[in-house]
Amino acid sequence: MLPALLHEKIERAAAYAKAARAGATRRAYESDWAIFTAWCVQHGLISLPATPEVVAVFASDQATA
Repeated sequence: MLPALLHEKIERAAAYAKAARAGATRRAYESDWAIFTAWCVQHGLISLPATPEVVAVFASDQATA
């Protein structure tokens, strides 16, 4: 188990990372991630780790949609 101090540092780092992006940006990222993961499931692909080929085909598919 991690020492309590390390948990506090992790939480603080997560808060800084969250604050580094505007709320609208975070919501857009969440929406885009949901679209990507659903697309991967639909096509029988793994979303993480995403290969460059999967990302390229996804981007191409989205551009023509």
